[in-house]
Formats: sequence, structure tokens, C-alpha cells
Amino acid sequence: MRLQPLRMMLALFAFIWALPALAQTFTVSSIGAANLGNVAAASSGQSIFRAAASSGTVTKLSGNGVRLGSSSVRSLVTIACGNQTACNTANALVTITTTGSPTGRAAALQNFTVSTSGATATIVLAPGTGSSISFRIGPVGRNSSKTFWVGYDLPINGDNTAGSTGSATSGLVVTVSRTNSSFPNSRAGSVGASVFRAISITNTASLAFGRVTLPRSGLATVSLVPATELVTVTGTGIIAFASPTPTAAAFSVSGEGAQAITVSVPGSFTLTGPAGTLTVTTIPSVSGTQVLSGTLGAAGALTVKVGGSFGLSTSTASGTYTGTISVTVQYN
Repeated sequence: MRLQPLRMMLALFAFIWALPALAQTFTVSSIGAANLGNVAAASSGQSIFRAAASSGTVTKLSGNGVRLGSSSVRSLVTIACGNQTACNTANALVTITTTGSPTGRAAALQNFTVSTSGATATIVLAPGTGSSISFRIGPVGRNSSKTFWVGYDLPINGDNTAGSTGSATSGLVVTVSRTNSSFPNSRAGSVGASVFRAISITNTASLAFGRVTLPRSGLATVSLVPATELVTVTGTGIIAFASPTPTAAAFSVSGEGAQAITVSVPGSFTLTGPAGTLTVTTIPSVSGTQVLSGTLGAAGALTVKVGGSFGLSTSTASGTYTGTISVTVQYN
């Protein structure tokens, strides 16, 4: 008997599992740099400057510090989503908080705010307030990105604190994740300023022309030049006495080293006597734009002296004449 080979047919079964769609992956692509520029600190106490997220406008909330510029300040944050279809439908959870240790005269950022004005993100769950906030933005899109603005309060410490002047920074960190907080991604940014010492001016000597006689006839002039502090006179018969000693007015200016300031000296001022007035035309040692001594991060100084000249006639009333001159200084 002939045996027939047993032929077995193997059935192949293909088991196919449908893979679930990959969940979205978010990243914080960038945080725009922000800097308040030059800020003159208060002589004491903290000054708080607010940068609005909606416009970048900076306003001072408290303190005696002064921001010297007017440019807008806010941080543009860019959130990206990966190559997953879920990026087209899933919202993202965003958290903003402080990070690191502030440097220089800066203190920790406060009161974060967000805005989509002029940006591309959509806020679907608004944030709270404070130094740590969370909110949700709408779908970013597959292989796409969305942006929003961040605002904040930046405190600047005064001259009575130990922090050094010059460069100052305060940090923030932005974290994005799925709405269940999984797969977070973070990026740090900072807000900066260049902080100056408060500028001040102190009167250290008064302007004194000393004692002079009236002219015997016609008109006469009395002048004191600050460089020499000597009184010169012109006219018939007028005499300037050596005692009391004439002096120029002197003012001591202090502030941040190597910084440009403006010195404003009035062109004239009035001396009032027993029966009339004298108009003094000022002669300043310096005026207009000046630069304080020293370097940024150290104290700077400048001395301003003021002399002047005035006219006399035979009819000028004798007596003592006094008045006030005001010199002002400010950072440029």
C-alpha cells in the first residue's frame, strides 16, 4: 500500500492591533528678553515697577525710584506642539512662577499676568494672580506654535540695602504640559534693569560777594568768577574789600559712577535789600550735560560752583542784599 504524504495546511492568522494615536508633546520654545533699562533707586525703601502684559507699558506702583526710559517691557512666550494629531485638539496647561535668586538691587518678581493681545494663543481657562499662576491655552496645532505675553511687577531695592548697583535680574520659569500635568517642559527667563544710586545734591557753600562801595558816578559792575572766587569791579570809584572773604556757591552732587546727568543752573536770580533788589546773572562752573566720576557699580560725584555778576549805580540803596539760588540735577 502506498502511503500518501499528509499535507497539513497551516493557517496563518494575522493579529493586528490598532495603535492608539500618540498624545501631544509640548515645549516652551522661547521666552523673550525683557529689560526696564536704567532705573534710579530710591535713597531708601523699595520701588515697584509694573510691566503690563497687554501693552508693555511700565508704571511705578510705589516708592521713590525713577525709571529713566519709556520703552515697553513684557515677555513674549512661545509654546510649540509636536508631530501628533492630538496637538490639533488638546489644550495645554501653562504655569508661570519665580525661579532662582535675584541679582543686584532686584527682588523676586511678583503678580504675573498674561495677555494674548497681538499674540496667537487663546486662553481657555484664565489664570489667578500672584507670584505663581496657572492657566490653559487652546490647541497649539500639529507642528505649530502659539504665543502669549507675560507681565509682572519688578521690585527694585533702595540705597539702604546691601545689593550692588549696576546690572540687576530677577527670574521666571514657564512650564507647559498636558492638562493632567504630565510630560512637562520648562524654560527659564529673566527680567533685568540697570540700577543707579539715587542722585542727590547738597549745598556746601553760599555765594558771597563780600563788601563793595557804590560808584561815585555812573554805573558799575560787580563780578565773582567761580574758578578763582575773586571779586572784580568796574566803574568809577567803586571798591571791593578783601573782608569778608568772597566765596562762590558750591554744591556737591552724588550718584552712580560714570553716568550722564543734567545740571540746571538758573540764568539769574534776585537779591533783595532794604530798599530794592539786585538782579544777579549767574556764572556756573558747569551746567548742562555732565558725567559723574567713578564707574558703574560704584559711587560717583561732581562739584558745581556758581558765581555771578550784578550792576550798581549811585542811586542803589546801601545795605545787605540776600537771595536764594536753586540748582537741580537729574540723570539723563
